[in-house]
Amino acid sequence: MLKPVSSAFRSPETVHRTGSVARSSRGFTLIELGIVIGVIAILTAVVVTARGFVDQSRIGNAVQAVSAVRDASRGFAKRQTGGASFEGLTDISLLVGANNFFATAPVDPWSNVNLDVAATGADFGFIDVSICIGSGTTAVPVGQDFTRAASSLGTITTGAACGNGGFVHVVQTR
Repeated sequence: MLKPVSSAFRSPETVHRTGSVARSSRGFTLIELGIVIGVIAILTAVVVTARGFVDQSRIGNAVQAVSAVRDASRGFAKRQTGGASFEGLTDISLLVGANNFFATAPVDPWSNVNLDVAATGADFGFIDVSICIGSGTTAVPVGQDFTRAASSLGTITTGAACGNGGFVHVVQTR
């Protein structure tokens, strides 16, 4: 008959009375690891897809904001010069508050910074609406999507980087 071995000398295997060896259960099985990896992959796909919808929503909001600034600028021009030019339009603040075009200045959807507007051209016949588009690693593809979406509003140029990692896009329109 075998004497019990002290616990200090036991191996990870336990001998049963029948002589079979049972391994202690440490770690995960391949099936469990596969299930966890599958769940992580599904969650990653959901997050990546949702981020695309968020960016498209922000692009739509940005196009609407630029369009609203353009329309308000046209109202300013009609009020100031009978619609002949945008002369005197030097800042977004001229369209906000007492002038009743906006209660608050429109902001870009990425960094919540006010859009900016200024009259340009030799006869002040154009306005430039500046907006910061995108942030971080998504700035370039989002900027390209914005350019396609807002192309009907006017000529779009990309400028310097914004504080949030995006790029300033200037929409020149009438």
